[in-house]
Amino acid sequence: MEKKRGRKRRALKQIGVVLLFLVINLALVSLLSKIYYEFNSGADRSKLLHINLEYNSYYKPKIKVTADNVEGRQPNLQNVNTIKQDYLKSWYVRKYALLNNDPKAIEDFYTDSAQVKIQRIIAQNSLDTVSVGSTSSEHDLTIKFFSEDGQVVYVDDKNVKEHHYFFKKGKFLHKNQTLKDYSAILLLEDGFWRIRHLVSEQSKHRMTTKSKALVTKTPIKGINYYPQKTPWFEFWKQYDSTVVKKDFEIIKNLKLNTVRIFIPYELFGKEYVYDSKLKLLQKTLDIAQETGLKVIVTFFDFYSNYQILDYTICDRHLENIVNGIKSHPALLQYDIKNEPDLDILLYGEAKVTNWLSFMIQRLRSYDPDTPITIGWATPEKAHLLADEVDVVSFHFYKKIKKFNEVIKKLRTQTDKPLVVQEFGRHSKSSIWNLWSHNKNKQAKYHKKMQTLFKENNIQNFVSWTLYDFPEIDPAIFGRMPHKIGPQKNFGFIDIEGNLKPAAKYIASDKD
Repeated sequence: MEKKRGRKRRALKQIGVVLLFLVINLALVSLLSKIYYEFNSGADRSKLLHINLEYNSYYKPKIKVTADNVEGRQPNLQNVNTIKQDYLKSWYVRKYALLNNDPKAIEDFYTDSAQVKIQRIIAQNSLDTVSVGSTSSEHDLTIKFFSEDGQVVYVDDKNVKEHHYFFKKGKFLHKNQTLKDYSAILLLEDGFWRIRHLVSEQSKHRMTTKSKALVTKTPIKGINYYPQKTPWFEFWKQYDSTVVKKDFEIIKNLKLNTVRIFIPYELFGKEYVYDSKLKLLQKTLDIAQETGLKVIVTFFDFYSNYQILDYTICDRHLENIVNGIKSHPALLQYDIKNEPDLDILLYGEAKVTNWLSFMIQRLRSYDPDTPITIGWATPEKAHLLADEVDVVSFHFYKKIKKFNEVIKKLRTQTDKPLVVQEFGRHSKSSIWNLWSHNKNKQAKYHKKMQTLFKENNIQNFVSWTLYDFPEIDPAIFGRMPHKIGPQKNFGFIDIEGNLKPAAKYIASDKD
């Protein structure tokens, strides 16, 4: 019996060894097959090699392509699209390489000889602990020559706007902008159009980004707006034009003339912008116009990715929305972003302000006539980029006795028109604030703020907010009662739909 068991164990071991051998060989065959396939087809070899970059998801500068009167052979539409995509990929990997001092990043889209110059720059920058972040915002590409065998292409790329950011040991040093003309020869190798030769010279055109905006002289008496039952993301997810119209009529009857609304970046489709969401925004502007209200549109809500190589997808987001609303008569101002200074602690001032500055320039290129502002969370940061915006906006949730001091200091830093874009006091009385808040104290606060506006000649204000909210998405403020309780109770209208005492002072300090 024991011998029989021994033979059985040996047989099982032999079977196990054979199965293991087969599994290993199958894995090797599979790996070799994948490598063979990737290197002998037009597939993206970056999955196997040194870099895993989703070019088309990250790098989307504005590009115009002309392929008329091409010498050699006329490329078809597929040829043109492939040349365009690979040309942009070559730009992306070069900028990635220079930002990260990674010479391997350029191998797929530059021939060996074309890599030498970039490798030399990277070697020197690495030695000097320097890196260069950059992006391009506009290209005007013309295909001049396409060889009969479809293996060589020559292109001109005119008036390329580039934005460069220089770093030393990871610390931002300075930035500049260039406007250049490029010429390039590309070779088709292994399914890729690769840069063989690239030269540039200064463009004969001038880069201009000046504002033509005329800031309205009508004082802004406004309110930050969400519907009561569908605040924040739910406003656009459960959009109800009947509710918006009713609320805008309430706002108008409260003697206000402006509403400020927010565009969530991801919810609106990021760089693609959903047509359905754009139509809802246009509908909101239509309702405002019918009601006699103006609208401040705040972009990039809940966006906090300030990476240089992502600038172009933000640009596409702006372009798609601005081109859809810029001619609307209800549009009053663009607000680039809500409270970007809250991100400075995490990302640093330079990274945040560089992104904001780029977005201001791009927005102005699409609409030079509408005033631009930034919704700073604190008055201490409101002077940043004041020379680049048309209106300086800030939020004030400090102790009320600080207001005069804040305004006095800010007016020494800028002479641009000021907007107190958010301010308010909640009426939630609880153990968390030692029962120090209530509706009457909220009213007293707003009466005092209106008095301070007059004393400091502040003509533009946008209070927070129209309604108390029965529910708020926990993703916004979390679930802690000491946070979410107050945020539900900043409104001038309570849960039952009644005007709170503070509503007497929503537009004036008089009863």
